[in-house]
Amino acid sequence: MGRVLTRKLDEMPWGQPSASSFDKERGTRIHIKFLGERGTGPWVLWTRYEPNHIQPAHSHDEDEVIYVMEGQVRVGETLCGPGTAIFVEKNTRYGPLVAGPLGVVFLRATPEGLAWTPVSGAAAKK
Repeated sequence: MGRVLTRKLDEMPWGQPSASSFDKERGTRIHIKFLGERGTGPWVLWTRYEPNHIQPAHSHDEDEVIYVMEGQVRVGETLCGPGTAIFVEKNTRYGPLVAGPLGVVFLRATPEGLAWTPVSGAAAKK
């Protein structure tokens, strides 16, 4: 039997996903609101980056769709504003993601829970 999951995201408090959501250099972080089932998915994350937050290049083990709702975010060399949809195929390294001067709010949807794999050092600069 299928599932229908609903949540009024505007009535939920913002939370932080993990210690990796904090950009120590800028003192900024990521805030999320979560819909889904943590162990199995699907996941829908209403995500807010504080102004000028930088999320390092990384990849996930699942396909994801990102839809920019407010503000701007630079994904690698591409500036994305409201109404921009971004599809990232699983195991594809992308980023860094750099929030604009007013921050950014976007929805991220995945079929299952995401594993996050940071890319560091020389590999991040390729």
